[in-house]
Amino acid sequence: MKKIACTLFAFVMVMAFTSCQSTKKSAKYQMKTLKEEKDYTTTTIEYPEFFDYLEINHAVGTFITSDYDEAKKMFAENNTWWLEEGDLDFVQGIHNEYYVDCPEIYVNDYVITFIISKYVYLCGAAHGSTTYTSFNYDIASQSFKDITDIPWVDLEKLSAYCISSIKTLYYDDPDYEDDWIDDGAGPDIKNYSTFIYDGNQLTIYFQEYQVAPYASGIPEVSLTEKDFRAFSYK
Repeated sequence: MKKIACTLFAFVMVMAFTSCQSTKKSAKYQMKTLKEEKDYTTTTIEYPEFFDYLEINHAVGTFITSDYDEAKKMFAENNTWWLEEGDLDFVQGIHNEYYVDCPEIYVNDYVITFIISKYVYLCGAAHGSTTYTSFNYDIASQSFKDITDIPWVDLEKLSAYCISSIKTLYYDDPDYEDDWIDDGAGPDIKNYSTFIYDGNQLTIYFQEYQVAPYASGIPEVSLTEKDFRAFSYK
């Protein structure tokens, strides 16, 4: 999770979110990096910056700045507690960690879709935590899109597909509970806020603890419209 695995795929897409009109804007981007080292915190932030899409840069920049400001407050408070109340021998040499990168990004003439991954370790915790945030930008309408803006998506049926897929994946593991999966992958738009859609394949990401224990990481379900239609007609 701490390594950048950011690959650019260029291909012709049959159908975007709303239109198949072309654009004169360039979808080229570069990765920006910020590193910060303090006595008690190690930070590395890497994110895409687009040459011609200032609205995307603004959204990503606002998200990263706001989140990092909150993290720095949390780290400072945690460090103060350990200095005043904690076991210094235990935490000696252990730092808070804050890593942001871009593990998935797809760009073509019609859509820009990518994931921002955030890993946070708070000194003294049993383990760190990872959170995914997605950005799905439709070039034709010059706007960000939700999963329900994909023409063939019906949230109720999509939820049924994801629940079935997750239960099939973990059917023989006693740590997985049906109620947990039913709730975390239920037909609530909040459960489907993290996804990427390249015009053909839709991949949905479920956060840590959303549908499964921490050890499962961030489960994902991928499907195409063909998969969705086949499931819906069963």
